[in-house]
Amino acid sequence: MARISRMCYESSFYHVMIQGINRERIYAKSYMKDIFLEMLGKKSKEFNVEIIAYCIMNNHVHLLLYSESISNLTKLMASVNTKYAKLFNKANNRVGYVYRDRYRCENIFTEKHLINCIKYIHNNPVNAGLCRNPREYKYSSYCDYLNKKKINKLVAQYVDVILNNEMDMGAKFIDSDDDFGNKLDGNANEVINKYLIKRNCKICDLKSDEIRDLSKEILKTCPITKRELARLLGIERTRWYRIMEKKE
Repeated sequence: MARISRMCYESSFYHVMIQGINRERIYAKSYMKDIFLEMLGKKSKEFNVEIIAYCIMNNHVHLLLYSESISNLTKLMASVNTKYAKLFNKANNRVGYVYRDRYRCENIFTEKHLINCIKYIHNNPVNAGLCRNPREYKYSSYCDYLNKKKINKLVAQYVDVILNNEMDMGAKFIDSDDDFGNKLDGNANEVINKYLIKRNCKICDLKSDEIRDLSKEILKTCPITKRELARLLGIERTRWYRIMEKKE
């Protein structure tokens, strides 16, 4: 079985969540869910972003996307959100903001992280009490995986593992109850993600001084050891220490 390269995990898979302002049920009607899916499908092709998994709930959406360009992902989300917001306001004879924020986004860093994220997305309606099994929910990609249709080739090799709904109990992902502010809340992956998106780059593109600055920020805000930090950045510990000592 072919494996996805580590660089793909670190730079190209993104778990995205968008939510209605004040947790309003902006996707409550079935036909609006259909419209959103159609928009997302068309725009993803336009901006060359792959849809790996999705789940449309009544007041928020979870997406797992693959994009080799953070800029393209940003353009996709801006385009879809803007278009859907205008349509929603018109359909409901309202004005003003539709979304709580632009969107929330986190990088996927490992194979295990990727598989658990897809399971988490598919289990959203179960956890919300909308159904007993993800196969019962119409507006997610679970049945595509179950029927082995429309599955992106990047994750096709993991279908059987993904359909086993048991998750790592320690796995944590973006949730609709998360704080959408700028608080970093001690999550090293979140700090790294914000840093990369702000600079519109991949983790492998970071120069020594940028690795040093990012490492200092993580160590200052997150409960993580230096060994764990070097591993998370994909750098050998000896090299990481050289960078931190400004010997590289």
